[in-house]
Amino acid sequence: MTRRVAIAAGLMFLASLPLATAQTITAPTPPTAPTVLPPETEGEAEPEGNGRATLAPGEAEPASPTPSDEMQGPSVSNDLPAHFATYLAGPGVDDVVAVAITPAANVVVAGRLQGIALGGRRIDLLDGPASVLILSPDGRPILSHTRVGNQLTDMAVSSGSGRIAIAGDLGVAVLSGDASEFIWRDNLPMKASRVAIGRDDSVALLDGKRVSLYDPAGRRLGRVDLDHAVVTDIEVDSENRLVFVTGFNNVRDVNSLAVQSAFVEAWDFNMNRVWKNWGYAGAELGNRTADTHGLRLTFGLDGELYFLGEAAGGDSLFLKHPTTPAREGMLIFSDRYNTPVGPGRAVIAFFARLDPVTGRLKKAQYAFPRLGPDKLNRTNTFLPRAIAADELGNVFIGGVSGLGIPDRDKQTIAGTAVGTYGGDPTLLVVSADFQRRIRWTTLTAGGIGSHTRIDSIGVAHGLAVAGVTVRGGRLITIDPIVDKPDGGLSPKQTDGYVILWRAP
Repeated sequence: MTRRVAIAAGLMFLASLPLATAQTITAPTPPTAPTVLPPETEGEAEPEGNGRATLAPGEAEPASPTPSDEMQGPSVSNDLPAHFATYLAGPGVDDVVAVAITPAANVVVAGRLQGIALGGRRIDLLDGPASVLILSPDGRPILSHTRVGNQLTDMAVSSGSGRIAIAGDLGVAVLSGDASEFIWRDNLPMKASRVAIGRDDSVALLDGKRVSLYDPAGRRLGRVDLDHAVVTDIEVDSENRLVFVTGFNNVRDVNSLAVQSAFVEAWDFNMNRVWKNWGYAGAELGNRTADTHGLRLTFGLDGELYFLGEAAGGDSLFLKHPTTPAREGMLIFSDRYNTPVGPGRAVIAFFARLDPVTGRLKKAQYAFPRLGPDKLNRTNTFLPRAIAADELGNVFIGGVSGLGIPDRDKQTIAGTAVGTYGGDPTLLVVSADFQRRIRWTTLTAGGIGSHTRIDSIGVAHGLAVAGVTVRGGRLITIDPIVDKPDGGLSPKQTDGYVILWRAP
């Protein structure tokens, strides 16, 4: 599952490619969205909460281990073996809000598609451009195109039945596996934000800070209003009858300074909280006071719960044990791209594998690019927005990255060299033991793409798909249905985009 909140911080896009003006990556929930600085500006990430993202340039962060030599070096592969990549672009505003792989290995794409002739079976359940596409594993042919209203905010596919849960202005609904009919629908008065569906077709819905739970027939089992500042995502485990949520709270540290504190929680189907990770405040934070956000949760195909967050610097609560603040955490530090030592402030990615029943932290790691020696090897920004995990536990992360992913200039997509840097929509794949980067690449074909990010990732059966809402720049296409954005290179005109490859 995938999209949303960004720490109020500058992306340090430091490259020779000029940006005409400073730009903003928008966030649909508070705090203030981060500013994308021109590449010639040596900006530093400043969090909205405490203004102390991490240590000042030149200082070393405390208690951060030195990376070992054994894991240093390039990713396992510099080529992403993609076989299909296309724009979904027509007149008007288009987007892709979620993607998934079905149990039958078909590809489901949810978003807004206006005026695009796609082929396949056309099904109109509701008027409007909001659409659910089903593609074959090769991308072609498109099997069906179902219209379901004016706007979708999320979509998820049951790993058991293949039924499709959707949320948007229609409320919440479950479609048949071929998207030809509604199995059930709850026409809520508010616009739902995130949705999850379990293996048995139980559905969990997040609408603002309200969690609703439905049984497979669409009967509402329970509802709870969460007492948190911001809730960003939801996931469901029907086997263990648990619902998971993440987000952040606005708290105070021991010096009464404002800090944003990420959390992950599990609730049972009776709407009782079972466990909670992180969410520290006051003396519990100690000197780990960089702002943190919980962003995404996903139930991996290996049966584990995966968490995606971000921190305004490495010296954050993610270095702490998730339930015992006096203890250090269990991060795996292997090289300079996941060990936050040295100068620089940046918003960086954090991901973790958790036991869904107990919340026990099994593995965790940071990820971020670094600038070159001429920029003091500073950490640079990686804003993560999507996470998935395959049957083996390999972890797939998408987002947008500043300059400095390793071996960027050697990266190719199906043999085509990636374009010049302008803010990179980025894909990172990490091995199940968190010890190898299988790949870390960008999809860009050139242009200013600092608003464009990977918003959703799906993986199953050795097939992976990434969904993108294009907000400027050009992306690489392969056997496309539409070979270029309808809005050209303008970030004011959004278009959809999907890419398929053989995982990992």
